[in-house]
Amino acid sequence: MNVTSQTDIAEKPFGVLGAWTTVMKWTRTLLMLAPPAFLIATVPVAKHLWDAKYLNAYRPDCEVHYRIVSTELHDGYVKEMFRYRVGDEQSIPVAAAIPKGPGPHPAIVFLYGIGMKMSISKEIAAPVTSFGFALFIPEQYTQGKRKIETPTLLKKGLALRQRAFMTGPEARYLVDTIVRRDDIDPKNIYLWGASFGAMTGCRALAEDNRFRAGILTVAGGDLLRLVRTTRYYNRASPLERVAARMAVWFFDPLDPIKCIDKVAPRAVLLQNVKDDTIIPHSSAQALYAAAHHPKRIVWYEGTHKHAERAVLEQAVKDGLLWLQQQSGTPFSQ
Repeated sequence: MNVTSQTDIAEKPFGVLGAWTTVMKWTRTLLMLAPPAFLIATVPVAKHLWDAKYLNAYRPDCEVHYRIVSTELHDGYVKEMFRYRVGDEQSIPVAAAIPKGPGPHPAIVFLYGIGMKMSISKEIAAPVTSFGFALFIPEQYTQGKRKIETPTLLKKGLALRQRAFMTGPEARYLVDTIVRRDDIDPKNIYLWGASFGAMTGCRALAEDNRFRAGILTVAGGDLLRLVRTTRYYNRASPLERVAARMAVWFFDPLDPIKCIDKVAPRAVLLQNVKDDTIIPHSSAQALYAAAHHPKRIVWYEGTHKHAERAVLEQAVKDGLLWLQQQSGTPFSQ
């Protein structure tokens, strides 16, 4: 005969009391796990929705307004400043250079790099128009007259992400604007992106067939490969490496390797430098491999931020000659 002591009864809850104790224990455990579980479940969904908002930002049915701000005669071209606005959004400044002489002219939408501004038009307007192309350079979000205050690191990161996601759709709205002009040939519009402009503009090139062809200068694909193979990553601390991987996840939807194949059957030219410390050789080659024919890649001497002026001028000339071939119309230089 088994005898249960009073001590055993006190230490082992039973019946309703035992069930209640078990429920409370599991409730405490679930409450402890709920916040991380909630984050694990909801953050990817929230980011997907956030990404989709910007990836689907371009709407062809939106009304685009524009007004010319100023015109100025130069040797061989007319410099034009204008603004365009989509619906009730903030207007976007554009620097344009239109060749003198009868049109309609083929046009280049140029998307500059992360440290550049719309004022780069002063340097490239003359060579571009000398080849018969009109040039349009939109001011990117947070740059120039669109500059905003970003006092904290978080706000800087969010602003950079917004700039990255807005660059492509804004380029497409710019096309909506210039195709209405009598001096522009709507069937001869090209996209030329440099560095940040190439990386973020690739999706616009891929999705918008109004761009007849495109040039991506110092661009690469596979963001994780890009980050992991830079010399900066090798010297980074463990915490910095985690931050770098988070940045890749943050910007992953804009990875040009995900969309460059959709440029075909239109042509794409990649221009890269041999000693690039920001866009590794393997990343540039990966982007080129992902593109479909017709495609071409050209390598130049120099680094991402520093190349001899002669090299830069040659890259611009090579790009313009290549665009002439795509247009099928020889323009006199």
